Amino acid sequence: MIGVRFCAQKRKICDMFYQSIVTGLVNGQIRAITSFSKYGRPRLAYTIIEESESSASSGSPVILLHGMFGSKSNWKSIGKALNKRTGRKIITFDARNHGESEHHICMSYESMTFDTLNLLKQLDIKRCVILGHSMGGKTAMCFALTHPEIVDKLIVVDSAPTVSIAAGAAVSCLKAMMKLNSQHIKSYMDANRLLEHEIQDENIRHFILTNLRISNGSARWILNLRIFDKNIESLLGFPDSSTCTYAGRTLFIAGGMSSYISKLEIPKIMRLFPNAMIEYVEGAGHWVHSDQPSDFTKKVCNFLRL
Repeated sequence: MIGVRFCAQKRKICDMFYQSIVTGLVNGQIRAITSFSKYGRPRLAYTIIEESESSASSGSPVILLHGMFGSKSNWKSIGKALNKRTGRKIITFDARNHGESEHHICMSYESMTFDTLNLLKQLDIKRCVILGHSMGGKTAMCFALTHPEIVDKLIVVDSAPTVSIAAGAAVSCLKAMMKLNSQHIKSYMDANRLLEHEIQDENIRHFILTNLRISNGSARWILNLRIFDKNIESLLGFPDSSTCTYAGRTLFIAGGMSSYISKLEIPKIMRLFPNAMIEYVEGAGHWVHSDQPSDFTKKVCNFLRL
């Protein structure tokens, strides 16, 4: 069964949660915090995949986190494959200001870690495997560092706990979207033609255009571009984590043709995640799971069996 639902945090759950002291990210540092009022309570659109009738695995659910400018739909095929091969429940959701989830002025790894924790509480999930790509990988790392008791295993896809190597490209994509005059767009062909002057890579343009909605002769972005523009610098970085480690089993999966995880990042990865393994998928760029889905799925399934 595949269900698409909204996570509107219930008042009772939130009030109880707000009264407790948890660990989080504050002012760019990971430490204990007691108040989350500034993060808001945006509704999160999520999908639960549990089609498999296999009883081969009684493992914890797998939470899939998408990258910047992405959505839960990026994981649809991989989610089904993982559910079929492992029997585990798979959950993916749109991050705040993405996809079908609500927009909110606060956009940070602190707030996205909070959202992830709230969703797990809403779904009554005590332990999980958390897997994230790019921005989602950074959220996954932050979540594991701040809530290690919840994370059974951690999988990070082509992301590192450092400033993103392709920061300039992400900023260029954001500026191109903001520059586009939606009133002059009547079709996706028009949008693609206008964007190609700013974004030469056709695959990236098509990825960006998954966020464009055209109806009755007018177009709009479903992303909150203004909020991205305000917070892009922090989203391309990583919070100060000098006092934290996650000692659980961890797998970093990098694209063989990507430079997001280089030799320079490995020392910090191993300091924060001492039980980490790093594997490369040949023939894959930054979007490892899209470029080589079979090899990617195999590596994830093998790791889940450990």
